[in-house]
Amino acid sequence: MIGTITPIQNSIEFNRIQLNEMNEDLPIEPYGNDQSSSVKRPSYKKIILSLFKKQFLIKLRNRLSVIEFLLSLVFYWLLYPVYRASIERFDERRFQEIRYYDKYPIDLITFFHMPNSKLILMPDNQPMHDILNFVFRPLLMNTSTKVKFVNKFEDIKAIIDRSDSNALGVMWENSNVFTDSRKNVGINMRNHVYENPIIKIYTQSLYGEPRRDTLHLMTTYFTCLNIRNKFGNPRLYKLLNVNITAQHYPELPKVVAVDITFFFILISSIPVFLASIPDFEAILDEKEKKVTTLLFLMGCPEFCYWMVNFLTPILLCLPSCLLMSYCYTNYFYLIGTQFSLIFWITFFYSISTVNFQLFLSTFIKNQSQGKSYTITFLMGSISLSLIHDFFTLKETNPYHWIRHLFSIVPLSCYQIGMGSIYRSCRKELPPQSFTDENLIFSTKTALIWLIFDSILYFLLFLVFNAINEREFGKPLISKKNRRKLRSWMKLIFSFIPYNNSIQNDYTVIKDNFELDLISNSNLSEGHSNEDPTFANKCLIYDNNEVVYNENIVKNSNMNDSSFHRKVLEVEKLVKKYHTKLALDGADFVIYENEIIILSGSNGAGKSTLINVLSGALEKSGGKINFCHNDQQNSIKDLIGVTFQENVYFEYLTVIENLTLFSTIKNVPMSEVDLYLDEFTMNEKRDTFARDLSGGQKRKLCISIALLGHPHILLLDEPTDGVDFQSKQLIWKAISNLTNTTTIVATHDLEEVESISSRILILAHKHIPFAGKPTELRHIAHCGYILRIDLNHQNENSNLNNIYNEDELLFQRKRAVVNKVKNIIKDAKIVSDKNNNISIGIPHCKKIKELLFFIDENRKELGIKNYIFSVEHLEDIFARLVAIGNSKTISITEEEIFEN
Repeated sequence: MIGTITPIQNSIEFNRIQLNEMNEDLPIEPYGNDQSSSVKRPSYKKIILSLFKKQFLIKLRNRLSVIEFLLSLVFYWLLYPVYRASIERFDERRFQEIRYYDKYPIDLITFFHMPNSKLILMPDNQPMHDILNFVFRPLLMNTSTKVKFVNKFEDIKAIIDRSDSNALGVMWENSNVFTDSRKNVGINMRNHVYENPIIKIYTQSLYGEPRRDTLHLMTTYFTCLNIRNKFGNPRLYKLLNVNITAQHYPELPKVVAVDITFFFILISSIPVFLASIPDFEAILDEKEKKVTTLLFLMGCPEFCYWMVNFLTPILLCLPSCLLMSYCYTNYFYLIGTQFSLIFWITFFYSISTVNFQLFLSTFIKNQSQGKSYTITFLMGSISLSLIHDFFTLKETNPYHWIRHLFSIVPLSCYQIGMGSIYRSCRKELPPQSFTDENLIFSTKTALIWLIFDSILYFLLFLVFNAINEREFGKPLISKKNRRKLRSWMKLIFSFIPYNNSIQNDYTVIKDNFELDLISNSNLSEGHSNEDPTFANKCLIYDNNEVVYNENIVKNSNMNDSSFHRKVLEVEKLVKKYHTKLALDGADFVIYENEIIILSGSNGAGKSTLINVLSGALEKSGGKINFCHNDQQNSIKDLIGVTFQENVYFEYLTVIENLTLFSTIKNVPMSEVDLYLDEFTMNEKRDTFARDLSGGQKRKLCISIALLGHPHILLLDEPTDGVDFQSKQLIWKAISNLTNTTTIVATHDLEEVESISSRILILAHKHIPFAGKPTELRHIAHCGYILRIDLNHQNENSNLNNIYNEDELLFQRKRAVVNKVKNIIKDAKIVSDKNNNISIGIPHCKKIKELLFFIDENRKELGIKNYIFSVEHLEDIFARLVAIGNSKTISITEEEIFEN
């Protein structure tokens, strides 16, 4: 078989022809026009409405979020079966119940044996002293009961009210006839008083019921007196014990409930958590998947983003607040309580909880850490419920300040407030106003604390959101400015329309703007930058300020393709991840309308460089100087970025993703439809982004980056996981961009060589080469690759007997290599696998001699077939990566060639 020579230029030319044929189908200006730079930015209203739509669509399509919201509406009904099991109802008792009574007054004896018991008798006269001696004195033996005689009913009431133990008051209302000196009280009147005594009994009982025994003893006493007066036989009173009866007093219907404060405050605090936690998890998920970063880079104001993330959970908590308040005040536990009390305390609990979650989100970096918050909340709810039930809400607790201390945490404050209302309702004293002082912890105090918590955690969120390190960009206020009042005032007044949320690391360019001429040698001969006549403006971004420096550079012919203006200049760029150095002194310049290919091995720092340039990561050192001639645009309007990961909203469709970002960029829908057509995504426009194939997801991300026609386009591995046809569509779109400078990080050097302006090779944390592909081939002395396929067996049977198959193949490989090196001594083995061997041949004058030798000695050397081709860019790139000491473009030809 005759060997073939296939120069790499053939494949390059084929790619050029393919792209040119594809370009013929494009509109005249499919992507590039200057209209986008003059388009007015969208209003806050449009952005906020779009973000609200996004929030609710995601929640409706996320099954877990729907379940959590529905649970928040009914979760408190778990208390209803507990409520039914914890109460005992007693019906109304209208008629007296008569039953026989035991002779021994055990209840009254028990009553008087309580420490510090009191017996008050009225009036202070001889008949009442007789009652004390004959009725109560035997029962007071061995007790600490104090006896007091009074003559005014108010004294009875005062003594009983001041007592902290059992107290019994007995008043013989019509016994004053015995002490009234103004009237001539006869024997008949006295007998009438004994026969019809008016006895009133007043009690305060901590334990025991004295009224029944007292009534029985008083009845017995007066019966004995009347029998003795009428029959003269005092022993007859003993017959009274035969049929002495007792009676129950009429009672109203009542409900006796078991104290379940623990379950009540625990279950009551969870519905607000269930309604708000999906948004908290969404914030962490968007932060972890770089969606938040992309939103801010695309121009979404931070004010709009956080306002939507604050209002959405509040709106979702509102139904559960209303329903729970209504059910509590009308059906169980808090029946009779004023509805507004429960609603407002629950509503402000939801606000303070949301602000508390936003505050925590400034410290939590990913969703896995957010799940630990859920566990912590549940454990904290149980612990706080136990503490409040057995300690904080005890009426005898002397440490009232403890309740205020616990109220700093919204969850704890709400539990104390609701627990206080519950215990008041259990005593059948439901509160009716915020000023009701009969509560352990007044509703007014709880509401004030919740309002305070809402304001406190909102301010803490603002502060730590401004100073905490971010996964994207710089903090709003750097470490050196944290103690400067001016920086904080600037932050407060920075919430104006279209303030940039991503703090890029662009710095001021002090030198005048230069014209550079680009050709195969980097400097074009025959042109000069004299007679400048055009005006150029430089956009500088630093410390959240945009400054425009105008330099007058004269030139009458800016349409000449050899004239290019700097748009990006990087000097000694450094990026560290903790102690690991990712970039160390990278230097390069990017010119207008260039397509730059950034190549490097895995882990070389390509993605880091793209993220730093876009502002998604904060640089550790060096300078990034950005220039553009459009004074109307800020940094976010000039950059479009596609990260190495696919960044989009999973629960939105293709068209919904593009519509959201187009609203932020204020791009008309016609441009969205254009990208759908160009990337053949029209059939998938209503498909959820998560259901797309890998290539379709990549095209969606690139479409998002292209919205608004960015002046600098940063693409990180745009064709990773994309099929051949989709790759051609992507490269076609990139090559047809006008007024756009593109930086593409990719491994496929051969694939993009035909459309690239220059190649930047990133190796050993810096850039050793920046230039055109032809320059790379030239400076590296682009060589050739000789690929040889050897036979396993030899036609000489004697040789087969001497060597086995593996030994024979080894001997042939060594013979071929030695013969090649005899002709070209600098030839090296590139790869050796099975019966195939590849040899790198440097550029020299003996190529023809080598090919003739191989063709004439194929049979002798055991060569089955061979292919001779020009060295690929990937092979040259591998040689550059092997050079670790050089940090500039001035790599010697000997270094590259020798490696």
